[in-house]
Amino acid sequence: MKTPSACLLITLLPLLGVQVQAALNGRCCMNGIPGVCVHKSSCFAKGGGYSPGFCPYDPPDVICCTLGACGSLSSQCSWTDQCKTKKWVSNKCPGPSNFKCCMGVEPSGHVC
Repeated sequence: MKTPSACLLITLLPLLGVQVQAALNGRCCMNGIPGVCVHKSSCFAKGGGYSPGFCPYDPPDVICCTLGACGSLSSQCSWTDQCKTKKWVSNKCPGPSNFKCCMGVEPSGHVC
């Protein structure tokens, strides 16, 4: 019969020494601007920009993609739960379905 502490150790062993990776399509933040961890090609296809190092432990081709004005001049790609105006347009931003073009805000109007 195993003791409770032995069961806990067996449960935790796979976690020891493993680096945590940010998930593809996961949230990232680049200098206060909301972004999404995507492949470079997805970011560039939507006209996004990036800086390296904001999606740590991911493969080199996964970057934190941000996109300023995505519709009108007063818009910015953002997570739908961070869009204060609750007005967004789909298919303008890279990443998952809840990362959309938030309308009625100045680019960099969101702080993550």
